[in-house]
Amino acid sequence: MSILLNVEGLKAWYENTQVLYNVGLTVEEGQVISLMGRNGMGKSTTISSILGMMSRVEGKIEFVGTSIVSIPSHNIARQGIGLVPEGRRVFPNLSVLENLTAASTSGPWGLQQVYNLFPKLEERSKQSASTLSGGEQQMLVIARALMTNPKLLILDEATEGLAPVIRQEIWEAIHKLKDEGISIIIVDKTLKELLALSDNCFILERGETVWSGTPSNLTTNIADKYLGIQSVLKFNYLDDHQLILTGDMAQITVASWAVLLRKRCAIIVGYDKLSPFRNTIVSSSNLNSTSPEITIACCSPS
Repeated sequence: MSILLNVEGLKAWYENTQVLYNVGLTVEEGQVISLMGRNGMGKSTTISSILGMMSRVEGKIEFVGTSIVSIPSHNIARQGIGLVPEGRRVFPNLSVLENLTAASTSGPWGLQQVYNLFPKLEERSKQSASTLSGGEQQMLVIARALMTNPKLLILDEATEGLAPVIRQEIWEAIHKLKDEGISIIIVDKTLKELLALSDNCFILERGETVWSGTPSNLTTNIADKYLGIQSVLKFNYLDDHQLILTGDMAQITVASWAVLLRKRCAIIVGYDKLSPFRNTIVSSSNLNSTSPEITIACCSPS
């Protein structure tokens, strides 16, 4: 198989702040590769860099043997890279059909093909995209990207926030795309599904590629070191409404955490805002609520 995308020594900046330091990855034709890492480690920024959405980028980014560094993003899309962005960004005022055809190009993926992949879209083709459920909107965004007939499809958190049944439908569709020979870069938090789908994995840590290999070579120790959060923080309860999180925040310097408190149980959920800190006091106004309101106050870094 020939190399479709080759990224070496990628560096990127948000204005004057460097956020990527040494990212490398390759995608061969027909491959599915996973871009892994904790929240805030540079996955979405890597995608933005590949697609020409960063103000400053250095390093090598070659697509089908041609450098695409500093090329406008719309020209990169025309060369054959399709993006399914995080957050289900449909055109809400357009119908499902209009969303699908707005940027469509000639090729093997047409209306009937995407309707076969997602039958619900054909049933709702005349509906406004804003009336679809979250899962249906995600199907629409994937289908819209396929209608551009990309050589490479990038899926950024395609299953985030979806109900389990809908997530399973999306994963099944992605497996079908792999069977069709479509090259895919996928970012997702569901390690089990990623390992079952991927040909190769690339792990990012603080803006650098720190590990790459096949799913069979991704050991538990590697996953715990770069992907797990179980040992990062320790919990010390002040009372029924407050606790202190203490740990090596250097491991998560570009992540903040929301904590759901429920009868002295804490579940960590990652978000992509940043602020290095040593201790965080988290309080809940209603421990018995299924969705308690959470207040997070960052103490001074130590």
